[in-house]
Amino acid sequence: RGDRTVDLSNNNAAPTSTTLISRGTMLNGDVTNSFNTISGDFIMIANPYQAIVDIEDVLNDISTTGVNTEFAYLWDTTQNTRGAYITVDFSGTTASFVPSNSNATRYLRPGQALFLPVTGSSSITFKESHKDITASIAEVYRNVPVTTNRLDLRLKNSNGTILDEARIDFGSQYSNGIT
Repeated sequence: RGDRTVDLSNNNAAPTSTTLISRGTMLNGDVTNSFNTISGDFIMIANPYQAIVDIEDVLNDISTTGVNTEFAYLWDTTQNTRGAYITVDFSGTTASFVPSNSNATRYLRPGQALFLPVTGSSSITFKESHKDITASIAEVYRNVPVTTNRLDLRLKNSNGTILDEARIDFGSQYSNGIT
């Protein structure tokens, strides 16, 4: 994107060089974030550590409450010209992504954030055990193989760029009811 002089409403605006500097105390130990939210709200949470965090571990931890852990929204810089939000589907045995050509993974880089839907008052605790010190930065945006029965519908322009995508998952755990 560049500095603040870039016109964000213009997809053809030339980016400028920008250097981001972080200052402050480096966090370690458990970091708890509590939110006074109601069902239907969204929260944005960011990895507070200077280490990669497995967001599935965070969401599946017993200390995470009031959060819909089925899906989240994450900014993927590899989508479109300037990036786009993608859907992270946590409902299967491993995270999957819509659109499926996203390079995102379940690992959050230091400072990287995502939107989560909530079911009421919510609390999320990042723990030292959620850090994945074996994951490298290069692995953060790797493709994850799809292992479920699903139908992906893609709308592409004449250049083959995906403009929109929808996903339907099939499985015995689902019903024919409309929710």
